Amino acid sequence: MSLLEPARSSAAHLDDESVAKSEAAHLESSANSPTGEPLETKYASLGRWSTAKVFWKAMIFCMILNWAAMNDGFQQQIPGNVIPMQAFINQMADTTIDGAPAVSAQVVSYWQGFAEMSKTLGMFTGGWFANRFGRKPAMMGAIVVLLGGSIAEITAHSWQTWLVAAVLVRLGVGLAQSILITYVSELSPFQIRGFMIGAYQLFIAIGQLISAVATQLITVHQPTVWKPLIGLEFIFTGILICLIWFVPESHLHHARKGNHEMAKKSMLKLYGYAPGYDVEYEYRVVQHGIEAERQFNEASKDSSFFEIFNRANWRRTLAGCIGICSQWSAGAPIVFSYSTYFFKVANLGTDPFIITILTFVLLIISISASLVACEYIGRRPLLVGGCFLMLCFNIGLATTGFFTGPGAGKAAVGMLLLWVLCYGASSGPIGYVAAGETSTPRLRAQTTSFNLGCYGIGFVVFQWSVSYMISPDAGNMGVKAIYVWAGLLIPTVILLWLFYPETYGRTYWELDELYERNIPAWKFKTTPTLADQSGHKNKTLMSRQAEKATHAHV
Repeated sequence: MSLLEPARSSAAHLDDESVAKSEAAHLESSANSPTGEPLETKYASLGRWSTAKVFWKAMIFCMILNWAAMNDGFQQQIPGNVIPMQAFINQMADTTIDGAPAVSAQVVSYWQGFAEMSKTLGMFTGGWFANRFGRKPAMMGAIVVLLGGSIAEITAHSWQTWLVAAVLVRLGVGLAQSILITYVSELSPFQIRGFMIGAYQLFIAIGQLISAVATQLITVHQPTVWKPLIGLEFIFTGILICLIWFVPESHLHHARKGNHEMAKKSMLKLYGYAPGYDVEYEYRVVQHGIEAERQFNEASKDSSFFEIFNRANWRRTLAGCIGICSQWSAGAPIVFSYSTYFFKVANLGTDPFIITILTFVLLIISISASLVACEYIGRRPLLVGGCFLMLCFNIGLATTGFFTGPGAGKAAVGMLLLWVLCYGASSGPIGYVAAGETSTPRLRAQTTSFNLGCYGIGFVVFQWSVSYMISPDAGNMGVKAIYVWAGLLIPTVILLWLFYPETYGRTYWELDELYERNIPAWKFKTTPTLADQSGHKNKTLMSRQAEKATHAHV
């Protein structure tokens, strides 16, 4: 729940016979506070661009946090880019192929597999650290881990010491990802929440592109060295260390801990410059929402991590989990994690570094377009439709492996780049939005950590196995390996259609209401909520169907 969420009481667990009574009680409690004042932020009627203009400072803070995503993208892309560099191979080689030094599939799987395991550990534990110590201190701890990983990388002298460095870096990336999505979702106004969370993937892609370009420059101009590439990590991390001090702690974290004055101080720094801003009133809105969460917690009797799987929340958890996991089920581990190494061993007929650069340029373009489109078209059509198209392109890309010659290589590159465009418009940014948006506010940190943990587990499996699929001294499958991800996308598309709802323009409390009413995922867009019926909600945030249904109801 951000400041700009209408604070609405969540009804207790609903059964089919009490829906009407619960909705009536829900409306009554959402309409007024105990003193009779409407408990809805005074800025709820703002549209997207008006919100961005009014709360420009909050957007800047979110973009500072997304600088950390650029750092994540750069650092997690380094292993995939550095592995095919001859200077790196000469130092880290553990075997020979045709008389030349080489890194075996086993060692590559160690690097990628153990590193991804540590990243998954960071994703699972990031939510706990964020709740225990606060979003900002937890984020600063992740930065320290990343800095330690960079130091270990630049001092690495064997494949074993590179393994230690890779584990540290990925642990920091996992912690940062889990913490950042919660942090950004709580600071950003709900009208532009999807854009700000989706921007996380955009900044990751920018970091990956910078890594690819830097690798190409070093390979061309300094082919006998590789450590200058690692030195760039200190620039990204150093800038982040300077900027993070200016970002306030989440006001919601302070409020839940009972630190009322600190919460108000954060709110003033985030939103206090807005015209007519009344921090006392807006804080009462926040407190009412938190009290609603506590009432829901008491009604459900249990409050634990496993609550995200209970009858009231399992659909929300599954929706976010499948959304973010669509990244690895679509093929991101082989295309982005192995990147240049994959393009080299697949023999696509084009310089693998050039393909890597093209991949990330198109990724940035498609993500940028998606961040705008998701605020108009919605999240669900982009995610479901994009995954279906990626399924088709995966089949096409894998099929080119049965042919030889320049034409087959060009067709493979074409299919790959079309896949990248679809990924950047769907799973790339929308996956992170799904992980952070579908949960109930009270369980957001736990649900986000679980979702990102499952996301990490999938990557762990493939980081261990992909090298054996594609390495010349192992499976040597080339692009035929993509059939694996074509098969995974079939159940992914089905589950997304059944369980991933349209969240565009919905506050967290509206999503609570729709889930409590057991509305099917494919009907979220067209079902009017109590906020729609109140007449106070900005019409640009309502679907035409919901608006018509609201007028008919009235």
